[in-house]
Amino acid sequence: MFKKRMLSLVIGLVGMVILVGNHPCLGEEVPFGINNPYDYVAPKEKGYLIKPYMDDLGIKWVTANVFRKRVEPKPGSYNWSEPDLFVKSIMKDLKIMFNINPKTTWPAKGSIKVNDNTYVPGGDINGESFKVYKAFLKQLVGRYKDNVDHWMICNEPAMEYRPRREDYVKLLKISYTTIKAIDPQATVYLGGVIISIGSERFLNHILPLLSSSHPVFGKENARYNNYFDGFDIHYYGFYNEYRYTHTRRKRIISMDEVLNLFKKYKLFDGKIRTSRAGATYTGEDFNSDFKGKHLKYQSEEQQAGYLFRRAIYSLSKGIRFYWSQIREREDWKGSANHFFCYQGLVYNGIPKVGRNDKGEGVKKLSYWTYKFLVEKIKETDWKNVSVVRDGTNSDHIFLYKVVKKNGQPLYIAWWNYFDERGPDKTKTITLDVGKVESVKITEAIPDAEWGANLKKDNYPKLFKTNTSKATKGTVSFILGDRPVFVEIAQ
Repeated sequence: MFKKRMLSLVIGLVGMVILVGNHPCLGEEVPFGINNPYDYVAPKEKGYLIKPYMDDLGIKWVTANVFRKRVEPKPGSYNWSEPDLFVKSIMKDLKIMFNINPKTTWPAKGSIKVNDNTYVPGGDINGESFKVYKAFLKQLVGRYKDNVDHWMICNEPAMEYRPRREDYVKLLKISYTTIKAIDPQATVYLGGVIISIGSERFLNHILPLLSSSHPVFGKENARYNNYFDGFDIHYYGFYNEYRYTHTRRKRIISMDEVLNLFKKYKLFDGKIRTSRAGATYTGEDFNSDFKGKHLKYQSEEQQAGYLFRRAIYSLSKGIRFYWSQIREREDWKGSANHFFCYQGLVYNGIPKVGRNDKGEGVKKLSYWTYKFLVEKIKETDWKNVSVVRDGTNSDHIFLYKVVKKNGQPLYIAWWNYFDERGPDKTKTITLDVGKVESVKITEAIPDAEWGANLKKDNYPKLFKTNTSKATKGTVSFILGDRPVFVEIAQ
């Protein structure tokens, strides 16, 4: 009996090792990624720059779109050249999340017409539209399951499925069960939702239909984990909008408002949370706008500050953070001067208005901030971030604590200087540090105005550092525009 039990234990452990080996645990990876770094407009050879940048940043997670209308130009006829390029070449050896864009350029019975040229699956759940979608999905997942095990179902579906929201629930259910049947260890995400009024309405409609408390579907929903293992929040904004975004009607909508909807329907706990799409820009362009606001000048430092604050703020909410993109886009919907063409971590060398480009391949301050942040966070128990101060006091100070793997604390602090109306240019913060002699305070943004002024050989000495002595278990220091890391001085 003892030998049989030991044999069963060994077999079980081997099975666990195999599963972990084939499907990396999300919780063990650095919680940062890059969203859609492949520029479809740029020359293809520029795509091969992605992997070296990712390796240098120390980031493994990347997302990419699978456009069904390109893969399946006719029903049942497939062209896998584009996703093959991602998996086998451009993003080889990275941890890929594929966002499945289900649009086609041809209709099937039950399809929802999005515009004059595109359709999304809809109608009867056993009807033709969903039947051909399921056939496509089987081919897609079967082809890439050894390289891709994170799948998002339709990017920002609130718009496409606004007329028939129940059809998105059908799409999600078919996708979840089909993917899990092929790859039981795969992770399936609800389509990314923008922080917007429309998305709030969308979620208030579909989440009750997915809830375990639904009077008709509740038991089935619970059995299938509500048909999604994770959800995703998207928002872009100006440098001071890392916690929220604004609508064209000037309403402010915060990340918390969206999270609270998932909590309301008890679909929050146990779900992986990501913020896959989001960024802010550098430079200026008064001929362009974002949600009705002109693109006034934003410095590289302001962009880097947004990146850092948003990453840590997201992490404190248990959200995996992504940045959109590494290299600036060369074109967005026919324009090289658009919000989405200014938000990369690296300039693309295409001339723009004003002081907007420092040359092809020149890294912005935000690139170095992201690299430094990754190195700091990977040495911590980042799954447990303590919120010491949440910025709600009149001093607008944020303070977080996370424990390093060596047991020592790492504090992260910043001041929302842009929320101050007074003349103050700095804030003093006092921190309880216990029985230590002194702490090291390191700014999270390089000590320069432009990334072009930095030399990569000087990394990590690009960041201003000083030491402050502790007195009776406390240490006081000044916060300026730049966030800081605070750790015990060695």
